[in-house]
Amino acid sequence: MLNLDIKPGETVVVTGCNGFIGSSVANEFLLRGYTVRGTVRSTTRCAWLLDHFAARHGGGRFSLVEIPDLTDAASYGPALASASALLVTTSAADFTQTDPDAHIPLAVAQTLAPLAAAAAAPTIKSVVLTGSGWAVSEPQACPPSSDDDATPPTTLDQFTWNDAAVAAAHAPSYADAAARGRAVFVASMVEKERAAWAWVRARAPRWRFNVVLVATVFGAIPCAARQGTPSSARFPAALLAGGEEAVAAARRRIFFAMFNFSTERRMIIS
Repeated sequence: MLNLDIKPGETVVVTGCNGFIGSSVANEFLLRGYTVRGTVRSTTRCAWLLDHFAARHGGGRFSLVEIPDLTDAASYGPALASASALLVTTSAADFTQTDPDAHIPLAVAQTLAPLAAAAAAPTIKSVVLTGSGWAVSEPQACPPSSDDDATPPTTLDQFTWNDAAVAAAHAPSYADAAARGRAVFVASMVEKERAAWAWVRARAPRWRFNVVLVATVFGAIPCAARQGTPSSARFPAALLAGGEEAVAAARRRIFFAMFNFSTERRMIIS
């Protein structure tokens, strides 16, 4: 039997709970008997979540809190009141930004604000940040190899950061706006996680801190009628609809890894 520090019946806060990952996380906690408080930028736009979760788990166990500005630490206060855990799934997920000096500081600020709010919330015991496997490394195509010319393996550990993406994001010039936008996004995932670890080490909050580095995520979409096929959930749909070309395109982008870093609490999971 599990000896849980945060027991069913206690309240957990899930930021960005209208997203693919956030809504899936909220659903799992509700299945296990927890009370979930979800944050969204607009409670009016995301009111469907109340009916969605009430129909599946009963009323009174899921609520919404509006936080329009994700960089405002004070706005998290009402959401964290009497809560035991905070799961930060929000992210500035924009692949169109080509200016790293505008986008990366925003991603960092959106990550540090809930940490600062949690430090001021006396009941919080645990904080989990969902980052990105791309903050460690990006998938690379393996060249043909033979026994005489084997491709050396790549070792990833808790000290591995995708500094190549950071360098690409800050390159003085670029020819491909799409590639630049992807580099800026990946660099933002690197820098926001680095900033989070630095913040935690500098302030030593009383709660536990863990980072789950999400890679390619498949699974049931909690409410496809409202959410469509978000994020990597679109890959299976693309494969079904697009045939071999879609398969080839998706295979270049999928990154699978599952292991636990033992020294620091960093986990890549897919």
